[in-house]
Amino acid sequence: MIRFSFEHLLGERIEMVLAANGRDALNIIISTEIDVVLMDVRMPEMDGVEACARIKEYDRKIPVLIFSAFTDHKTRERARLAGADAFMPKPVDMQLVAIRILAAVKHSKLASLHHVELTNLSNRLNKLKERRALTGIDTPIEVLIEIENIQQEIEDIKDGQTNDKIT
Repeated sequence: MIRFSFEHLLGERIEMVLAANGRDALNIIISTEIDVVLMDVRMPEMDGVEACARIKEYDRKIPVLIFSAFTDHKTRERARLAGADAFMPKPVDMQLVAIRILAAVKHSKLASLHHVELTNLSNRLNKLKERRALTGIDTPIEVLIEIENIQQEIEDIKDGQTNDKIT
């Protein structure tokens, strides 16, 4: 039922991988590239909150969306402490869940791009600083300006102030 609803709402935009329980979900995540995890709190072998905590130990960047009929404060707090990116009460609004899935995937991919961009900028910055160290006082003004610009780009990315447009 749930799978059919997601396939109907999201069409070909996502590929679903189903797990029977939290332990299976963790094994799938370790062996497969997963963009987002959607799981129930109550599952056999390993509940969704424990699975969420282990997923986040493995890779903090994987968004985990938890849903449950048990919406008491204690359950919500356990999910938050485990690193859940969202907690949704059952019965779930399938359109809202579909929107959250797409947003989580987009955010995850954007975060990965920013990580790569930060790494590239940091490498460029280190090379320029090495060049500055070698040239000392005679460092060309262009190099100093580029160092300053890269440092600002890095800070902007860390603060989430990029010029990227999300459609």
